[in-house]
Amino acid sequence: MECVLVTGASGYLGLHCVAKLLAQGYLVKGTVRSLSREAEIRESLSKANINHENLSLLEADLADDAGWKDATDNCDYVLHVASPFFIGEPKDPEHWINLASDGTLRVLRAASAAGVKKVVLTSSCGAITESTSKAESFSENNWTDPALARVSTYFKSKTMAELAAWAFVSSAGENSKMALTVINPSMIVGPSLSDDLGVSNDIIKRMIDGSTPVTIALHFGYVDVRDVAEAHVLAMQNDHSDGERLIVSEREMWLKDVAKLLRKNGYKKAPSIELPNFLTQLFGLFNAEARSTTKILGQKRITSANKAKNILAWSPRDIRNSILESARQITSLEKSN
Repeated sequence: MECVLVTGASGYLGLHCVAKLLAQGYLVKGTVRSLSREAEIRESLSKANINHENLSLLEADLADDAGWKDATDNCDYVLHVASPFFIGEPKDPEHWINLASDGTLRVLRAASAAGVKKVVLTSSCGAITESTSKAESFSENNWTDPALARVSTYFKSKTMAELAAWAFVSSAGENSKMALTVINPSMIVGPSLSDDLGVSNDIIKRMIDGSTPVTIALHFGYVDVRDVAEAHVLAMQNDHSDGERLIVSEREMWLKDVAKLLRKNGYKKAPSIELPNFLTQLFGLFNAEARSTTKILGQKRITSANKAKNILAWSPRDIRNSILESARQITSLEKSN
């Protein structure tokens, strides 16, 4: 029976990856920063009717070398999902950028030393779409320029971590037979297996509870968390994905269209007004979170997933249904608390 390590196993995407692998009969190791999360993880899997007898959890932190040798020992594959995720601009950007890159290299070094066959790394469309180009459509051949002033710390961290991963594999050359595939998801939404709803779902939460009274002119691709987990497992299983970057995205939407979908389905507090760009920019002078978005206002970002569909036979679900599933879960959790 093959063994797969999933880093960040307690997270929104990581737990979906764990569930999918267990359902397919793999032995699964999962890293968490603290084993105090173990009961919560196992309870979440039980609620989803996933047998977790073949799951073992280990403590390992991206900021520390300890634990990674034990985590990768006897593993055939690694899904490196763990990464710092945040909205807005942190006080110490370099800390988060370095943590993402150094943590990725820790995992890759341990995986290579353990003889792992393949690592599938979670990156982001944010490592693709931010450049001096005026293009609206992007492919896996495009790279974000981390030196651009408008690039957020999060997008920078994902770009630098991915570049570090490709450089590591390239420098290893024939000394390592470990393959690398990178998954570049757009905005990930959809139902969570736990109470951790993921950062992207917070946008939906703030729309339906009325704490976001207006939308702004932001355009993103969206993809269901279950389909992102599926893409990771398919990439792991498919040698044709070796050495490839793969965008996974179902469709692009403006924030106002997300709000319109929610209103149409009974979420009356979802905003009906889009703030003019000049007012958004003015507000950004006084609010750090808003400031990080003002640099990309009104810009389309079309990220085709044709490559993933062709190589992996990946077929994502309609993201509009996923957004509504997220909204229902958020509402249900609020009623139960």
